[in-house]
Amino acid sequence: MSESSRLDAQNVSTSSSQNSTADEEKLLKTANGARKHLSEYYKKQNEILDHYKQDSEQIEAARRTRERHRSVKTSESSESAELYHLHASTITMQSKDSLMVRHEDAQNEEAKLAKAATRLANITLLVNLCLMLAKMIASYLSGSMSIISSMVDSVVDLTAGAVLSISSRMIRKRDPYQYPRGRTRVEPLSLILISVIMGMASVQLIISSTTRISAAAAGGDRDEINVSWPTIGIMLSTIIVKLTLFIVCQKYKSNSSIKVLSLDHRNDCLSISMTLSCAWLAYTYGSKNGQPTGVSLFGICPESGCDLYYLDPFGAIVVSFYILYTWIRTGYAHFVMLSGKSAHPELINRIIHQCIEHDERITHIDTVYVYHYGTKFLVETTVAEREDFPEIEKKLREFAFYHGFLPREDLQSILVNPGDYLIRVSEVVESENKFTREVILSLMPITVESKLEEDKNRPRNVVIKHVQNMVFCELNHSFDTMTELIAYYTENTGAYSQGLFQLVTPILQQPWEFMHSDVQVGKVLGEGAFGKVCAGQLKLKDGTNVEVAIKMTKVSAFLSKAKIKEMMNEARFIRNFNHKNVVRLYGVAHDEQPLYILLELVKGGSLQDYLKKAKEEGETVSVLDRINFCAGAGKGIDYLHQNNCIHRNDGNEFLIEDNKREGDDLYVIANAIVKVDASGRTMLHIFNPSATQIKIWKDQALGRAEKFVNTRQSEYIPPEAEPVAKMPKLPKETPANYKPSQEVDLSKSILNDEEKEVLKEIVDRHPRAFVGPDGNLGCYTGQIRHRIDFIEGAKIPAPRNFRVPLERREEAAKQIEEMLRQDLIRESKSPMASPIVLVPKADKESWRFCIDYRQINTITEPVQSVLPNIQELLDITAESCVYTTLDFAAGFHQIPVVEEHCERTAFASFMGVFEFVRMPMGLKGSSGTFQRVMYQMLRPLKARVFCYIDDIILTSRNTTEHLQDIDENSLLFVS
Repeated sequence: MSESSRLDAQNVSTSSSQNSTADEEKLLKTANGARKHLSEYYKKQNEILDHYKQDSEQIEAARRTRERHRSVKTSESSESAELYHLHASTITMQSKDSLMVRHEDAQNEEAKLAKAATRLANITLLVNLCLMLAKMIASYLSGSMSIISSMVDSVVDLTAGAVLSISSRMIRKRDPYQYPRGRTRVEPLSLILISVIMGMASVQLIISSTTRISAAAAGGDRDEINVSWPTIGIMLSTIIVKLTLFIVCQKYKSNSSIKVLSLDHRNDCLSISMTLSCAWLAYTYGSKNGQPTGVSLFGICPESGCDLYYLDPFGAIVVSFYILYTWIRTGYAHFVMLSGKSAHPELINRIIHQCIEHDERITHIDTVYVYHYGTKFLVETTVAEREDFPEIEKKLREFAFYHGFLPREDLQSILVNPGDYLIRVSEVVESENKFTREVILSLMPITVESKLEEDKNRPRNVVIKHVQNMVFCELNHSFDTMTELIAYYTENTGAYSQGLFQLVTPILQQPWEFMHSDVQVGKVLGEGAFGKVCAGQLKLKDGTNVEVAIKMTKVSAFLSKAKIKEMMNEARFIRNFNHKNVVRLYGVAHDEQPLYILLELVKGGSLQDYLKKAKEEGETVSVLDRINFCAGAGKGIDYLHQNNCIHRNDGNEFLIEDNKREGDDLYVIANAIVKVDASGRTMLHIFNPSATQIKIWKDQALGRAEKFVNTRQSEYIPPEAEPVAKMPKLPKETPANYKPSQEVDLSKSILNDEEKEVLKEIVDRHPRAFVGPDGNLGCYTGQIRHRIDFIEGAKIPAPRNFRVPLERREEAAKQIEEMLRQDLIRESKSPMASPIVLVPKADKESWRFCIDYRQINTITEPVQSVLPNIQELLDITAESCVYTTLDFAAGFHQIPVVEEHCERTAFASFMGVFEFVRMPMGLKGSSGTFQRVMYQMLRPLKARVFCYIDDIILTSRNTTEHLQDIDENSLLFVS
């Protein structure tokens, strides 16, 4: 907001006229009081606007500083000037330079402040040491309780200085791996510690002073006080030194540490002045052996005079109470900081303002958390931004090597040589309410770190990130424009996950790739599930225009990957067809939505419409035309057959040939591949080229069919789609000379050859700790059993049974038989039974036999279980150097179930009803049961062993100790 729009608080107040009546004056005073509050309100608003302006100036200055440093590293060019023009705002060049200078000055000032804090802390430490020794001498010479309290205060000051110095060094000398967020919270911790020490010292002085007062009042012996000139000189020198340090600290009071030192110096000046005064008065006007003092205090004291001896302990109590109050407030303030208290609303408003003004793409802010993180603030914000990807696509279309929504299946035929590259847009990744779209740099790398030969000739895809008007594909190299990024990697190499790349040859758009600007859409010809088909014109690469039929996808924010792949597969398959009886494909336009497939426009329409129109108009189609229709269709179908265009899934497939009949009833059944169902029925397409009706009788032979073996299958079926390929290997008998170490792969281990042999001996020494080729699992022999306690009064669910697909029944039967063989399950007569589900494992080569226990879990009582905190485990193991991980083989199946609860684990299958004797997966509380078993088993171990459900990690400081831990751990699982 500009200065002209600010409100002048002084203009909202008025003065009453001198000639006003008393009632008018009273009314005006009331109005002035209300306006005073209004004036304060607008003053506060103006301060907030000032803060907004200062924040924006600092951020702009910081951005300009980064931009200037980046421009020094890059060459001066016209493009740089254009880039600067793009980033120009309403702030002038001169103001930007001044902002940058002010920002750099602020950074330099902050660095100076940090150095001054360190220097003053060291000086204060040295001064307090000297003053403490001087006060010890003064305390010994005087015997004054007040001076002793001042000496104790110096001892505490020395401790405070030492703690602050240590904390400052700890913050500066930190290990970023052990303290990734720094040690800024050490400072408030140290200040809280100082507050506690100061409080304890003050309480002790109060107790001692109270004891001296009570002893003197009871008529006992009084401690002699002797405040001589040496004592007075020492105390006055202390006051002068502390006052000088206080004045110096006031210059740097914005630093929290210096602010604390300044507070301490001020307190020392006040406390020492008071203690010296009280001690001198007690020494000068205190009663000695009951003699009168002669102090009347304006007639308040009796004739013998007031005894000011009590001023000395009383002064010590007052000073102690003041110090105690001051440090309690200081400790509480830093305790609040350490506990993560929220920032002041004014600061939160400033953060919200900067978040909103940060980028025009931000539409709203979901959450803002600003809270203390030590002496500083930690800000957490969640913002929502609108999708500006169409603007990015508009800039990408300026590149001749931009290929739009080109799927990765087409990359292999386009990118051939190392250094070939192109830019494309990734498919949309769908989720519940959002999608992501990314710019992809597809390329052939120059080096590949892979042992597989097929990986060396495979294109790679590098994601180009777009964050805050910066583009990058490596975190350490960011650019303002895509042009700069491409130019950089044409001269330098970049790294990706498996090697290096460099951009050498841009792959321009292929002859079959067009831009939307090359297509002119006309009238709609039809519409279907895929989208609609329109007539239009296409401008070819040679500049000529042709009429085309445009098959376009529906415009949607959720353009799925499957939809793009389906469209591009169709285009890829038919773009090489060249036959007069097959519709020609000119190409595709996939640079933006909607995606276009550009086909030859058949002006005459379909044959069906032609015959229908001829019949309505009473025209007769000649026999020659009919034969030409059939011949043309046959030639086109035969051409498609030769190019493997017609394809169906595997099954009982037959080939239907043409059937020729004599007479007028002429019909055609083209060569086709059809699928026959279990009853022997199929669907045939019969074409009647004549204008007369043809009758087909029941059981009439229409043609000849024969078993067809498709040896030229055009669709590739990956192994993970075959159910047979996913079946796990069956257990086999363990050989007599079998050793578990034969299954251990130590190729990536850090152990040397000798240590590897020791590890193999340890593994072979405990063969029962590992699952062998026979597949037999172990069994937990402890006291813990898994329980399934139902909620009282809950209704028992009715048995359920899901249908298992035929191709998976064999797999399900094998796993049930294997579980019966290992006594994991048994036949059951349970009144409840849950259905089975086969779920693919992560390796995509085997199936996990699961039970749908959702209905059982709904009536099972909840069990409280605490899983380990992963971050805590990482912190504990940070100092270890050697790690080994162990994973239980079907760990849940190694824990028994309470006998009377086995029937509650029953499941129904096509082989019958079975129940688990061991704990299955999917039951409520099963993870907690397994974790309790792990805690019980690992408790006796001396090694550093941690577990998270069925994953165990062993950590040690060296390999020798680690091998011993593995041996001890393996022995535990055997026993």
